[in-house]
Amino acid sequence: MSGHSKWATIKHKKALQDQKRGKVFSQLVRQIQIAARTDPNPASNSSLRMLIDKAKTANMPSSNIDRAIKKASGQGEGATLEELTLEAYGPRNTAFLVESITDNHNRTVSEIKHIFERNQGHLAEKGSVIWLFEKKMILKIDPQNWNEELELKLIDAGIEDVQKNDEDILLLANPAQEAQIRQTFKTMNIAPLSEEFDWQAKNPVNLDEDSALKQVEELIAMLEDNEDTKAVYTNLA
Repeated sequence: MSGHSKWATIKHKKALQDQKRGKVFSQLVRQIQIAARTDPNPASNSSLRMLIDKAKTANMPSSNIDRAIKKASGQGEGATLEELTLEAYGPRNTAFLVESITDNHNRTVSEIKHIFERNQGHLAEKGSVIWLFEKKMILKIDPQNWNEELELKLIDAGIEDVQKNDEDILLLANPAQEAQIRQTFKTMNIAPLSEEFDWQAKNPVNLDEDSALKQVEELIAMLEDNEDTKAVYTNLA
């Protein structure tokens, strides 16, 4: 994923229909397990509810969803999952953040390290890359639910930017405003289609040579193919 603009990470996110069915299910199960740790009730856990909706959209069987939630609450057997954010530099000193969900910390770090080293990159010390990015909350809204009153209330709640198109409306906000934004939707009796947290590059960089750009794109593809990878972000424009 690129840091080309506020919306670049969305444009570069792997769409479910472009992934292999098995990996889609595997990643969603892991994300559901992580989300269900704090609260296994989707009625009170909006993050879990959004993931369940995404799983249903991907035609995941309900039994898989239920099993994932039970594992998270200690009612099922299974390995303990851990979330990792690895910092690295790729070709031409491009900055990378790699979010992973794993049941084996050492294996995942070793595999990601190997991928970078094969592609003229290397893992970096914790804190040495992440400062180049800022986390943003991104919501998707049905255009039929959009109106001037809602827009004004969301601006008051902390929405920073709006991108409108025929299919949906994307909202950008600081995660610190999450509670106020959710309360606004609740007050207006409107539910977002999706809610995600993405890393956005503060100062995106350009690569002048096509060969360098191709190197970075190949590295991104290899990282995304890793079974434990949840998301990949770069400061590439």
